[in-house]
Amino acid sequence: MRRVFLGLVIGLLIILPNLVKAGGLGKMVGEEQVADGLLLKFENGMMKISKIQEGIIRVRATDKDKFEEDRSFALSPDAPLPKRISYQKQGENLVLE
Repeated sequence: MRRVFLGLVIGLLIILPNLVKAGGLGKMVGEEQVADGLLLKFENGMMKISKIQEGIIRVRATDKDKFEEDRSFALSPDAPLPKRISYQKQGENLVLE
């Protein structure tokens, strides 16, 4: 659980400066379980969190209505495909499992 949280924090630290420059995503308006992760919907875009394997997650964000072509330099082409993420809603928080 700590590794997933740490990975999420690191991922957010990398992408947040670009989102702030772009005007931010706004308030979160919903979430959706998708085949390759968890899709978080915002007023001005979306964010997807995918589990690559135990202890490794991938965070993508965009201020558009769809993600750009997948061009990750951080993952090997042989890396496992992203998996669904289990989560629980606790009040206003989403807790990843």
